[in-house]
Amino acid sequence: KKIAVREDLGPFNQGCTVPTNSAEVGRNLVIQILKATNLPKLDVVGHSDPFVRMWVINSKDKDVSDRYSTLVHNDTGNPIYNSVREIECTPSGDDALRLDMYDYDIPGVQGSDDFMGRICVPVKDLVPNQVYDLPLRNKKGKETPARIIFKRIVSPPTLRKRVYVIRHGESKWNEAQESSNLADMLKPVDHALNEVGVQQAQGLEARWKPIFAQEGTLESPVWKDVDAATQDVWEADFFRAGAMFASPLTRAGETALLDLKGHPTLSQQGLTLLRNLREVKIVGGQDTVGKEVGDATKVRVKKELESVLGEGPQVDDCLAYLDVNDCTSEWWSNATDVEVGPAVKDRLNDVTSFLKFQNSPSIILVGHSLYFREFVRAYLAPEFSQEDPEMAKKIWDNKLANAACLGLDMDFSAKTPSILRAKFLFGTTVADH
Repeated sequence: KKIAVREDLGPFNQGCTVPTNSAEVGRNLVIQILKATNLPKLDVVGHSDPFVRMWVINSKDKDVSDRYSTLVHNDTGNPIYNSVREIECTPSGDDALRLDMYDYDIPGVQGSDDFMGRICVPVKDLVPNQVYDLPLRNKKGKETPARIIFKRIVSPPTLRKRVYVIRHGESKWNEAQESSNLADMLKPVDHALNEVGVQQAQGLEARWKPIFAQEGTLESPVWKDVDAATQDVWEADFFRAGAMFASPLTRAGETALLDLKGHPTLSQQGLTLLRNLREVKIVGGQDTVGKEVGDATKVRVKKELESVLGEGPQVDDCLAYLDVNDCTSEWWSNATDVEVGPAVKDRLNDVTSFLKFQNSPSIILVGHSLYFREFVRAYLAPEFSQEDPEMAKKIWDNKLANAACLGLDMDFSAKTPSILRAKFLFGTTVADH
C-alpha cells in the first residue's frame, strides 16, 4: 500500500533537510517526528499527555534496535514535536520502522502508559527528506483518525558546529532577587525583562552590528563582506549563523528579538522557539513557569516589549519573525515541580539531537543561566579541560552574565556531543556573583 506523502508542510521542510546524495543513507536510521493530530482524549482531567516510542523490527517482529522516545507533551491532542532521534542500527532490506503512540501516566500513581496506536513502515519505503502522514492503527489493526507526521533524514553537511549561547537580559525576577523582594519573586508568572534588561539586550546588538554594517547605517544596514569586516572567525561565524532558537519564556524571546535585531538570518528565516531551551526548574523557581501557549506567546512578548519601548514598528517588526514551533501546548514545568538531573539531561539531549541535524554549521541559542551551565557541564570534553583549564573552569563554575554571548565549538560525530573550545564574544563574560 502506497505511503501517504505530505507536500504542504513548508515549515517542517526547513532546517533538517539535506540533499540525498550521500552514502550516509545506509547507516543509522534518523527519524524526525514532526507532529501528531487528532489524538484521543484518554485522561479524566485534561486531554492526553502523548509521546512517541520508535524502534526498528525485523520481518519476525523482533527488535533489532534499542527503543527511543520523544519527550512527553502535556494536555494536548495535537502535539508538535519537531524532535529528532537517531536509531543506532543499519536496517536490512526487510526491516521496518515502528512508531507507537502512548498517553503518559505517572508511574505508581496512574498505572501504565495507555496505548494510543501504532504505525509500522518498511524502512526501504522511506525516502529521505520526504514528509509522511500516516494513520495510527489500534490493537485490532484498524485505522483510527489519529495520525503521526514524520520523515526520515540523513546526515548533516557537517558534524562540527559553532553554537552561540546568549543569556537573556536582566528580568524582573532577577531584580526582585537582588533586592530580596520575595513578593515579586514568588508571583507565579513568566517574568519579563526590566528596563535594565532591555538596555542590556540592545547593548549586545550595538556591539556586534557595527562590526559588519557600513558606518552610519545601523537601522537599515548595508552589510560589509564578512571576511573583510573581521579576522575573528568566531565573530564571522556568529554573523553567518543560519539558524536561531530561543526559550519560550518571555524574557528570552524579548532578548533574542532585541539583541539579534537586523541579523540577516532573523529577517530571512526568523526566530524559532524551542520548549526544551526553557530554564531549569528549581525550588521556588516561579520565573520558569510559563503563562501562554501558541500565538498567545507572541502576544505576551509584544505586550512586554511595548511596556518598555512603547508601541510602534520597532516592536511590530520584531514579532513578525517569531515562530512558536513546538510551544502550542503547555511547555513548562508546574509551579511545584523541581527538575532533577535525568529530566534536565533529557531536555539537553533533545535539543542537541535537533541541533546536530540542522544544515547550518553555526547556530544561535538564546536562553538562561542555569540551563546553559548544565549544557556546558553535560558536554564539556576532557581534552578542553586539559588544553585550556582556565576557560573550562570559568564556564563550568559560573553563570553567564545577562546578555552575554559565549561561542562553543562543538563536535556532534559521537553519540554524545562534545564542547572542544569556547570563547566569549563582544566584550561579554560570566556573571560577577
